[in-house]
Amino acid sequence: METKFLSDGRKVAIIGQLNNQEAIVQEVFVTDQGDEIPSGERFTAKSLHDAPVKSYKTKEEERLEKRIQQKKDEISRLEKRAGAAHIDAKAHEDIGKFVRAVAKGLSQEDLKMLTAYLAGEIRWLVADDIGFKPPVAFDDEMKDTDSWSGIVKYDGLKLLSLYGRTDGALTYNLHRHPDGSGSRCEVFGFATFEDAARKSINIAMGKLGSSFGASDMAASVLRSSVADYLTDDERKKLRGVIESGIEKLRYNQQKRVAEQAERYTKELAKLESLLLA
Repeated sequence: METKFLSDGRKVAIIGQLNNQEAIVQEVFVTDQGDEIPSGERFTAKSLHDAPVKSYKTKEEERLEKRIQQKKDEISRLEKRAGAAHIDAKAHEDIGKFVRAVAKGLSQEDLKMLTAYLAGEIRWLVADDIGFKPPVAFDDEMKDTDSWSGIVKYDGLKLLSLYGRTDGALTYNLHRHPDGSGSRCEVFGFATFEDAARKSINIAMGKLGSSFGASDMAASVLRSSVADYLTDDERKKLRGVIESGIEKLRYNQQKRVAEQAERYTKELAKLESLLLA
């Protein structure tokens, strides 16, 4: 079977010669097994080629399309580089702000706290975590322990990280494990339990208005080891939060009792109507 190619790329089989310019052809199709067979209607063709060809227009369109795709890829790479450069510039800017702030001198409070940590004067830690957290002894809070089948295992000390904000202020974060993995929260260190208790109280009082379960947190504060350091106004506010929680619980209880009683009344009426039917 003699085959040729049309200008549009189709492969055809030569059936016969019509004249010097035209040949009778039939398009070649490929089966799933890869066999080439002539099929379909026979037609005449003039432009026959020994190999697949493309017109100049088609070739030029493909070349332009390739150039366009290359430019798109280049633009995408430049955009990614620009994004990364922006992040780097912002990080360098923040680092510069922090360095300049530190160069001007740490605040007396931050410097005093840093010195206390380095000198081993911190005895109590207060965590700004979810809910109310009373002061915990520094040595106890720093231990990373694991309990398995009732046996407590000591894994080392937790990681205490020092963070610097762009304004030059310092913050301390306590991590769950020595390698920094797990959860973490900001902590405040104190040399005396009284100072730690006041910080713990201040954090709790600030959360009462927005905390879920405020009445439970208020009760926890009143029952905790910091209760002796509460002011009269703080005690009054905590009791008010608890009383408000009690009123809400009573209201919800009465509402549920009324709703349940209404359901029972309807069910009884339905059953009694069946007996009378």
